Amino acid sequence: MKKEKKSVQIATKILFHATNISFSSKILTTNFKLSKDNYFGLGVYFADQLDYVKFYYNFEETFPYITKLNESFSIVVSEVFYDQTKFKHIYDYSYSAFFDKMPNEEILKQNKSKAIEKNGVHFAEVDSTSSAVINKNKKIMHLDGRTEDLPKERLIGREYCITDRDQILPLYGLNLQRVDYCIIWRDSNFDSPIWEESLRKNKEVIKNMTGYNLYTESNTEDALRLVWRKRYNKIIIITNIGYNLEGKKYVDKVRKILGFNVVALFFADDFSHLNWIKDYPNGLFCMDDYTIKKYVFNFNEDGYNDIKNNIKDIFDVELQAPQNAFEYPLFEQHKDTFDFLGSLPLDEYNDFEGI
Repeated sequence: MKKEKKSVQIATKILFHATNISFSSKILTTNFKLSKDNYFGLGVYFADQLDYVKFYYNFEETFPYITKLNESFSIVVSEVFYDQTKFKHIYDYSYSAFFDKMPNEEILKQNKSKAIEKNGVHFAEVDSTSSAVINKNKKIMHLDGRTEDLPKERLIGREYCITDRDQILPLYGLNLQRVDYCIIWRDSNFDSPIWEESLRKNKEVIKNMTGYNLYTESNTEDALRLVWRKRYNKIIIITNIGYNLEGKKYVDKVRKILGFNVVALFFADDFSHLNWIKDYPNGLFCMDDYTIKKYVFNFNEDGYNDIKNNIKDIFDVELQAPQNAFEYPLFEQHKDTFDFLGSLPLDEYNDFEGI
């Protein structure tokens, strides 16, 4: 008597996986590798909601998305193929026992052995706001043993573990960067061919290591127009000093647009400018690209004081302490409005000479 063949029901899903940009390009050419053993078993982890993907990347501490950004990141959009008869919810195997307490290796091992199946897909429902797992009773389960009711308005997502890399077809990567911060670097020398290679390298390093959008302008008026467009963002201002203190005049106008004494890093090859910068509120000075990059990577009061102390050690000049240098009133006022994300008209402010 012939054995009946088991039916196979092929299904597909479009899912999202967060990683850093350097890994993203490799994944798109060579596919994923199975992760190390993790909470839901050995496999590649995906989610069905972009918001949750961002949070999960933050949770892994490779991308501190909210508090301190060290690098930009990529979301790899993939099509996943699987046998629907092997599509399993992990709570079918009493994973609630695992999430009722802190991780226990034996419990974890027992449940994984039941959940993992070749060419299968298993998943957990998750709270997209906190990333915590949701049990059968729709309660949020925390690893420290706490439980709480799931708010009615809360979105429920799914975190998937794909057990076989041959099930995965990476389609494309979405490279994401922060929108709250941006760098506007104005330097009248940018038009010079000798700057081209150095500028390209600086742009690449800053964008890859901070995730900030970097804009470079050689013309003061163009730079001011850009500041006007980005005025609801937190803008990191870098400028050379140039002929007839052109850089200082530019920063004075920037501060009128933004409505406060934004910190400004002045780049020059003549330390005599420290004679006026030392009396310029929230003004910094440097003479090399390294200091610029170091400052951008640590854009806060500690980074400010680091440069301030270096100036004191090297030139014996005391710069002023930062005074509300990192408080952006326009950003705080508009960060929760549509205007913060929308494009801003330029024709409201055509005459920058009048600032």
